[in-house]
Amino acid sequence: MGKSKAKKGGELCEIDYAVPVKQVNFEKGAGGVLKARLEVVAVAYDKNGKNLKFADERAEVRLPAAVYRRVQHAAMPIRQKIAVPKGTVQVRVVVHDLQDGRIGAMGVPVLKQAKKRAGGSN
Repeated sequence: MGKSKAKKGGELCEIDYAVPVKQVNFEKGAGGVLKARLEVVAVAYDKNGKNLKFADERAEVRLPAAVYRRVQHAAMPIRQKIAVPKGTVQVRVVVHDLQDGRIGAMGVPVLKQAKKRAGGSN
């Protein structure tokens, strides 16, 4: 997760997902185009397991059959942002395949960055 300062609500984190194309349920649509619908969710938790903040986004992916054949063994990149409040110790990330209901999730610890001392050394 990349971090930068957010104006309100905490430190802005960017989460880069790499979703294996082969594990996503693509349905055949008109003209042979394959469609998938995904939801990505990020939830920030404090040390007591309290939900501090969440971000939820949905995406529809459309791939022509020829493109799908080329990328079926690759990972689909998805980027999500969440403002992580002070006191967050873990962000749980979830990928939900909306077409077949499958869900994958994992917890990512939030590490505190050491403050730099005057002169630039830690």
